[in-house]
Amino acid sequence: MIDVAKIREQLFRYLTREITLNDFEDWLILGSWNMHQDSSDEAQRLVGAIELRLAEYSDGHLTDEALDRELGGLIAPSAMIFVGDARPTKPSWTTRTTNESVYVELRAA
Repeated sequence: MIDVAKIREQLFRYLTREITLNDFEDWLILGSWNMHQDSSDEAQRLVGAIELRLAEYSDGHLTDEALDRELGGLIAPSAMIFVGDARPTKPSWTTRTTNESVYVELRAA
């Protein structure tokens, strides 16, 4: 079984470069094998959306930057909030049942 929280955690680790794209893809393939048997519909939809972006990237339809932007939107698509110039100095990700905040700033190397 693979759950949404674990998928988002691993996706965040890729986006912050704690793991490589290959490592993320390997983890996703292993974790999502036969997921239709025991994972939630939400987890299945999230994996499907990730796999679509990875396929578009592999086919050359997305650049590195576009892939990161698309995948970043899947972590918490409506939770990017900036107040004035106040931004964390380091990417962070916190989730709670009543409040979700995500800050990921991705820059081309």
